[in-house]
Amino acid sequence: MSHIEIKKFENNKLAYARKLLKENNLPYSDIEYASAQLYYIQQDNQIIGTIGCELYGKHGLLRSFVIEEKYRSKGLGAQVLNDFEKMVLKQGIEAFYLLTTTADKFFTQNGFEIFDRNAVPQLIANTTEFDSICPASAVCMRKIL
Repeated sequence: MSHIEIKKFENNKLAYARKLLKENNLPYSDIEYASAQLYYIQQDNQIIGTIGCELYGKHGLLRSFVIEEKYRSKGLGAQVLNDFEKMVLKQGIEAFYLLTTTADKFFTQNGFEIFDRNAVPQLIANTTEFDSICPASAVCMRKIL
């Protein structure tokens, strides 16, 4: 496996994140304003994607996770997700929640389970992602870390 690094975005690099998220039909309108911690994924000094989360006590909302198309289907997504989960565990997160319209199979293969959207913790339910940005048809998922 190639060496993967996950590094925090600086504001001057958010245009890349916005463009990549938009190209992949993922929410991007609130990335500067949400309480999201947004990271870029780097492989061999090349930025290949983004991943982010919003932290609410022991609960996290996984968001903005996308790998550039030419780097997909090589096991990088699973590696990045695993590394990212280790990062947030150190910040006290015990459970990750997410909404997806296209990647539920990937997340199921990586330990997430379909979860009742109405049963998520209130702080997660109040996020813009849950409250207004993602459609009601999005699959809600949870993983206990």
